[in-house]
Amino acid sequence: PLGHGAFELGTRYRLGKALRNQYDMAIVLPNSLKSAFIPAFAKIAVRRGWKGESRYFLLNDLRNNKRDYPMMVQRYVALAFEQNAVPKADDIPILKPYLKVEPAQQAETLKKFEKQTALLGERPIIGFCPGAEFGPAKRWPHYHYAKLAEMLITQ
Repeated sequence: PLGHGAFELGTRYRLGKALRNQYDMAIVLPNSLKSAFIPAFAKIAVRRGWKGESRYFLLNDLRNNKRDYPMMVQRYVALAFEQNAVPKADDIPILKPYLKVEPAQQAETLKKFEKQTALLGERPIIGFCPGAEFGPAKRWPHYHYAKLAEMLITQ
């Protein structure tokens, strides 16, 4: 309901008010001040999140030791625990993502690019996905893609 970067305090108030009496706890994952307004306006009893952006008056279960959890996944998992029971970062198991490709899907995709792949012969196909959800700020710079493409071509 809210655009990225939009403050819209009135909208946040209405959303919070609509959520009243429906939740016992809110875990606020983004570190922004504005992300903590809706749970506060909803009067959710426990509003948990990491310290930052002067959210002291909006969150009532603040975590101060963000530096002890260097990875974002560790920070998010740590918020699931009561303050006196949070495991150390090294004790939080992290499942590493991996790419799973179904042979049928791969064949279907190759068929869609039949004309292009005919030019390659036996060389592998490499695809780049340079987009970013929130625009250029989170996007890998184009010159890095160019350099990577050059490196892969020479290999």
